[in-house]
Amino acid sequence: MSFNINAQRQVKTLNTGWEFKLDNSSDSTIINLPHTWNAEDAFKNGNYYRGKGFYTKNLFIPEKWENRSVFLKFQGANQLTRVFVNNALVGEHIGGYTAFIFNLSNYLQSGSTNELKIEVDNSHNTNIPPLEADFNFYGGIYRDIELITTGKSHFQLEGEKGGNLLITTPEVNTEFAKVIFQGNITSKNQDLKLNIEITDPSGAKVSDYLNTIKSNEFTVNFQIDDPRLWSPEKPNLYNLSAKLIDPESGNILDTFSSSFGCRWFHADPQKGFILNGEPIKLIGANRHQDFEMIGNALPNAIHRKDYQMIKEMGANFIRTAHYPQDPEVYRICDELGLLVWTEVPVINDVTNTEEYHQNAINMQREQILQLYNHPSVVFWGYMNEIFIRLVFTGDMSQKARNSKITTSIELAKKLEAETKKLDTTRLSVMALHEHELYNTSGIADIPDVIGWNLYFGWYTQGLENLGKFLDSQHKKYPDRPLIISEYGPGSDSRIQTNDPKPWDFSEAYQLKSHVSYLNQIMERDYMLGMAAWNFADFGSSGRQDSRPFINQKGLVNFNREPKDIYYYYKARLQKEDFVYIAGKNYE
Repeated sequence: MSFNINAQRQVKTLNTGWEFKLDNSSDSTIINLPHTWNAEDAFKNGNYYRGKGFYTKNLFIPEKWENRSVFLKFQGANQLTRVFVNNALVGEHIGGYTAFIFNLSNYLQSGSTNELKIEVDNSHNTNIPPLEADFNFYGGIYRDIELITTGKSHFQLEGEKGGNLLITTPEVNTEFAKVIFQGNITSKNQDLKLNIEITDPSGAKVSDYLNTIKSNEFTVNFQIDDPRLWSPEKPNLYNLSAKLIDPESGNILDTFSSSFGCRWFHADPQKGFILNGEPIKLIGANRHQDFEMIGNALPNAIHRKDYQMIKEMGANFIRTAHYPQDPEVYRICDELGLLVWTEVPVINDVTNTEEYHQNAINMQREQILQLYNHPSVVFWGYMNEIFIRLVFTGDMSQKARNSKITTSIELAKKLEAETKKLDTTRLSVMALHEHELYNTSGIADIPDVIGWNLYFGWYTQGLENLGKFLDSQHKKYPDRPLIISEYGPGSDSRIQTNDPKPWDFSEAYQLKSHVSYLNQIMERDYMLGMAAWNFADFGSSGRQDSRPFINQKGLVNFNREPKDIYYYYKARLQKEDFVYIAGKNYE
């Protein structure tokens, strides 16, 4: 592959023509990305391959490559990735769900073909979250790879900033919005010009900036008068574009462009979620990123179709459980008007080591810096049911239990501190399962918002007990904003009944449960909202339900065929009239 060395920033996908082999096999094959090696074996016997896979590709670099900086960007690879150029180790990245970048410039040989080799390892590692969870840890380069070329002076891509130039809206109201654009550059010439232009949702220019910058950091302030606010009903997006210019030649060395939105919000413990000064009940779903027969190696077209279906259902809210999802997902949510809870995969258990803690913190830092500019994101999440294994492991000593509680609380405090250091404009959140330990330990007092994963009528008796539980929590902790982060029973479209009961996996019981939950939440103004578990059925190798190796709590099937419950939400939530005759699968 070649690229134009005379252009400014160029971004090209490197998705095609990779030679791939598993570590436990001598056979290789040619594949395209996105790719996972667990699309099939995770659904056969529950014991899927977790180990190393190797991807190899040749790159031709032209003679004058030294006039450019060359980067390799991964949108996601699970979960330990090492990159080699001509057998030299460029670097490694820990974590399976955030983007990362390597600078290849010093490793490439000009005027020749260079071998690019990538080692990806999804082996269980006690120092890398997640340790375990009710979903598959698919291995592979399951998102796009990009080759990025810039001038030698460029907006910073590599290093701690993660290639993100940050757009902040610290003050927004109906009269004006303050906008701050800040970032770093890597410069071979300290006297560079920075040109910035902001356009409104119609494309009209509303502000610009041109000045010489003399340091590797910059901060530029703008004000937008009479801003067109972003909301689920009107997802208005502004755009900021920036150019880095050589003042002597006038050549553009690098470019950057990002959309952003003007909105303000907060969580009120009594009135719920307030967006742009008005209460809004957050109603939506969780979503995993896999699909029938292709695992988690989803093309952007499927991501977009999923979120269009969620929006068409009448939802205004999504939780990207239990990890940051494809960058395309957040762009889609910005465009469609879906408020987002995004989180890192600290799930079920914590390892009491400095390395585990630091890896978790790094994941939160990467998530925040990479997703910072998206107006759809309103919650930064960092733990899910972290005491669930502690509660259900009967042979654990009291000393071991206390140690687990202590290290979990310590990590939660570190993650909260890192979250607020990077972003004070959004809300921190964690999801808890139904157990008093979260309150008595004090861990529930750390984030801004508490999400409860509640399965009354499924794992716990009595659908009507949902409201009683929530009212009790609200009375005990009146200053704590509450949201339901998970709820819902499993269902199988093949199972129909006129007498629905818990654990019968019928569509009728799923409908009964969701109707009850939705009614009880709508009656309580103090509840921020609710996210159904799950938008779609998803792979879980440990599951032995009516369809083995699949968690069947989805509103739609693994192949995205809607269940009856999807249409119930559409009829209930959409403003337009909608009629659906339920029971199409009833025989």
